[in-house]
Amino acid sequence: MKQLFNKESSKGFTLMEIVIVFILLGILAIAVIPSFTTMDNVGHKANQEGVLGTLRTAWSSAYGDSASVPTLTAIAAKVDTCSCGEETSGEFVITCTGIFQTDGSTDAEFGLSTAASACTATVSKPSDITIYAAGAESS
Repeated sequence: MKQLFNKESSKGFTLMEIVIVFILLGILAIAVIPSFTTMDNVGHKANQEGVLGTLRTAWSSAYGDSASVPTLTAIAAKVDTCSCGEETSGEFVITCTGIFQTDGSTDAEFGLSTAASACTATVSKPSDITIYAAGAESS
């Protein structure tokens, strides 16, 4: 009698093997996804620090141009993607588009170490420019 199912010629995976592979992939995904989120936050923080350095350099350039202490507006004008404007809390800050807060939600904001009263507020030294972005600690 002819055999209907020949195990030697059977190729493929059993349902149990496929289920085990999916379970292992799920476990790996659970372990890896949080690290991608952390890397994203680290990237946002690095971008903020880079722009902070650029703004501090822009302070020096603006100071050299006018031979006087520059304003927030003069500093922001030296960086293509930045402008000075009023924050919702009433403080005036430099907002740079494309540079996100560490949580990735909105554009990062940079300003004086003390609340600015207007974009015409002067910045006495480059180290007075700080990051206002949520979750960023810098000075």
